[in-house]
Amino acid sequence: TVTVSGLPAGSSGSITVTCPAGYTQQVAATTFLTGLAPGSYTVTATAVTISARPWTPSPATQNLTVTASQTPVSATVTYVLQPGTMTVTVNGLPAGANAAISVSGPGGYANAVLGTTTLTGLVPGDYTLAVAAVSHAGHTWSPAAASHVVSVPSGSTAGVTVTYAQTTRGLTVTVNGLPGGASAAVTVTGPGGYSKAVTATTTLAGLVPGSYTTTAANISTGGQTYAGTPATQASSVTAAATATATVTYAQTTGSLTVTISGLPGGTAGAVQVTGPGGFSQQVTATSTLTNLTPGSYGLAASTVSPRRLRHSCRPC
Repeated sequence: TVTVSGLPAGSSGSITVTCPAGYTQQVAATTFLTGLAPGSYTVTATAVTISARPWTPSPATQNLTVTASQTPVSATVTYVLQPGTMTVTVNGLPAGANAAISVSGPGGYANAVLGTTTLTGLVPGDYTLAVAAVSHAGHTWSPAAASHVVSVPSGSTAGVTVTYAQTTRGLTVTVNGLPGGASAAVTVTGPGGYSKAVTATTTLAGLVPGSYTTTAANISTGGQTYAGTPATQASSVTAAATATATVTYAQTTGSLTVTISGLPGGTAGAVQVTGPGGFSQQVTATSTLTNLTPGSYGLAASTVSPRRLRHSCRPC
């Protein structure tokens, strides 16, 4: 008995039964051969093409011994559709970034693809590639197409190309002019309610393309005030390149050191310092006045009377 399985209904296999004595019989479907002389027989199966798809037999060759018996000898040939191959090419991602591709297909097939690769042993049929955006180094790369359908042929290779492009960029904010240890007061705002505080030179990554506003506020450090220039500036962030914004701080106030000398210990001086904007401050000892508005300042010193020292005498 030659059993043929696996082929579509109504399709014929290609099987030949032979023996050294010159017996030859073609078999296209499951067949019961009778009247065989005892001896060694070879069952040879070859591939067939059905609807332009190649079907491969297994096993291709098998040897059987027929004896004078009421019990038949059996040979089984199973045809399978010749598997196909799919080549997935991934473009556009930076080094170190993995693609996010899910492949699904016939028979519950599922596979994840992280980069350019070749999928082998695929059952012929339609496969769907679902492509998701990728985040890497603070930025986003989006696929040109979120889905691809690929028809994998039997015994051949299908190809598909997945192309990514960077869809977010960055804004480099450079801060100059502040003394060591001082923090800037810069705020960056942009699309979708974006708001970020910047205290030193930095690059803001993962920004959606659009217009961003950089605002610099005054800061006070070391008793002085520093103002950022420009106070407000706009930067256009595109998917093509990183935008830049520069804030330069400069000191906007000064200091005045008043030195008082010549008085006895513990005696307070009387110096009145006046200046722009109605500034007026009494100074009683050597000190430094900070955060002063630039301009001309006057000092008026008044006479002071040291405290009288009391001396007591004791009889010797």
